[in-house]
Amino acid sequence: MFLDYAEAANEAVGPEAAVAGSKWTAKSVIKSLRERAGICAGVDDPYLNECAQNKDKMRELIRNERRLELCFENHRFYDLRRWQVDLNKLNEQGCRNQCPQRWLQDHRCRAAQLQAAPVLRPHPILRDPEV
Repeated sequence: MFLDYAEAANEAVGPEAAVAGSKWTAKSVIKSLRERAGICAGVDDPYLNECAQNKDKMRELIRNERRLELCFENHRFYDLRRWQVDLNKLNEQGCRNQCPQRWLQDHRCRAAQLQAAPVLRPHPILRDPEV
């Protein structure tokens, strides 16, 4: 939930501004997550401060934090689709030497189809203009 909030806050108002009605900024949420993980706990985090100066850098930091925090929870595929990133990036992070070659070939063949498929399909009744 915190990563979702940080991502939404960064896109809506930027890394250092608080969303209306909240005291949390994208930077403060990421800082608390990194401190919980033992990264720069109790001291200033120069990398976080550098990324918080730019919305695009903060977006990349948040995406990397999502990749690390949710690595075994099957979120990566859906994150890449939501961000409209090439699905071949699924094969970049340590999978090439561990996965059978046949799986990689099958995955690459279907990557274009998976990227083109919609994430959510509306129910047929919702498409009716009379409703």
